Amino acid sequence: MEHLIAGVSVGLVACGGSYGVVDPMPPPAVCPGTGRTVAAAASFVKDPSGDLLIAMRVDPPGNPEVTYIDDAPDTPGATVVSQGRLGTSMELHLKVTDPASTQVRVVVPVQCKAGKDGVAITLSWTAMAEGSPISAAVDASR
Repeated sequence: MEHLIAGVSVGLVACGGSYGVVDPMPPPAVCPGTGRTVAAAASFVKDPSGDLLIAMRVDPPGNPEVTYIDDAPDTPGATVVSQGRLGTSMELHLKVTDPASTQVRVVVPVQCKAGKDGVAITLSWTAMAEGSPISAAVDASR
């Protein structure tokens, strides 16, 4: 039993302290609760050149101390074609980089008194075609 305890102690020290982390937790949200106060909608549209884009609108956060900022959104799997504000809402046009994909995650940048954060939104669809429905699920603050 003593050898087992000694082996565990050596293993813990070898991992760099009291415990080893395989998959670290993300840092806590800077503007907690913002995601719960946001609604988003999206649809497929064609631009004037005929390219299929996702038109996405994100309604203003329910907390008046949280605002959208003009930093580039994080959009793995898509390219931001345009972004802008319509009043206190945020509008984005995205081009999906993989035509076979059925999902894109968008992190829209926000700011509150504590600093900058983002609201994560997962867009998903079954068919990429003009008029096909897109589900927009607001996940949380980054």
